[in-house]
Amino acid sequence: MKFISQTNSNKWLIASIKMAIASSVFQLLPLYLDAISRHLSLSPFEITYIATIEILGFALASFICFIAKKTKSFEIKENVALMVLVVSHVLSALVTAEAIFFSLRLVAGISAGVVIVKTYEVLANEPNPDVAFGKAMAVQMCYAALMFVCLPSILHGFGFDSLFYIFAAAAFLMLLVPASPDFTINHAPSQTPTEAAQLLKGLAALFLFSLTHSGVWSILAVLGQKLSIEPQAQGNALAVGTIISLFGALLAAWIGKGKHKTQALMLCVVCQLGIITLLFNNQSQFGYFIYISVFMFLWNTILPLFIGTISIADKQGQVIGFMVAAQTIGAAIGPSALVHGWIVVEMSVLILVSVFLLYPLLPKAKCQNQSN
Repeated sequence: MKFISQTNSNKWLIASIKMAIASSVFQLLPLYLDAISRHLSLSPFEITYIATIEILGFALASFICFIAKKTKSFEIKENVALMVLVVSHVLSALVTAEAIFFSLRLVAGISAGVVIVKTYEVLANEPNPDVAFGKAMAVQMCYAALMFVCLPSILHGFGFDSLFYIFAAAAFLMLLVPASPDFTINHAPSQTPTEAAQLLKGLAALFLFSLTHSGVWSILAVLGQKLSIEPQAQGNALAVGTIISLFGALLAAWIGKGKHKTQALMLCVVCQLGIITLLFNNQSQFGYFIYISVFMFLWNTILPLFIGTISIADKQGQVIGFMVAAQTIGAAIGPSALVHGWIVVEMSVLILVSVFLLYPLLPKAKCQNQSN
């Protein structure tokens, strides 16, 4: 079944495509939630509950993969996870019983999470993780933009359950390429307690960054409604923002090759704080479109640099999989962590805390960066 050979030059590309397809639910969350609401006629609360369960399945997969590597008592195969993911998607399109559907989406989340962990390991083991993750995010944005453009007409013509068949077909295609190589935990050189503590702080930084940005992401529709912006126009704004964010990921790859990563990252964070403030105090429709695009651009510039920094510092490969857990748990609880009336202050403080936690890793990552 393996029609494509995996060379050193295209490992990152294959891993990036797999990561984009495995994380389809999160990448296409607005379309996904709309599809399942029509498929099962669920309430908004139940829809959000399903999405949370599936995304937390990604995090559960991180712990399963870590235990498998640490104990060596069982082995996890990426292609098996992909096959389970395909079957879960297909059955999700066929069933209407809520309990069975919930169970299938949890299984799909765990299976997708295994694939994502495997792709993170590939990207983290590239010569320059900053560059690798930046390019991977760019691939994700291309995939999301294509889906945002094509899926609405497909779902309208073939029914909303067709979304699961599309997800299944995409996952099945990934069985035609070589599986990601297995990476073992490297026990030498051993990490000092200080280095281990800094890595844990790095994971906390990634968790807070994901929480804050998913929180802002979740409330964009509410901001649009306050400005009397039609849902279709909001969707168009998100599609444009997705395309623009592609260049943010490419900028992250470029920054990762340079000597001023720390300074560039700090500048991007300061700009993001300003954009969030402007977005929540905006009174015009034009400003809404502009600020969303810049927010998404900076989001996809900063995130690869966070992930790359932790990957470079993680010499033993102990926390690579847990980066998936930190991101997905943060993304899952972000929308519920918002405090009415304090959103700008809350988000700004948590973003600054995330940078403070990551900062000790930046000088080391900066010194070790290699040209890709």
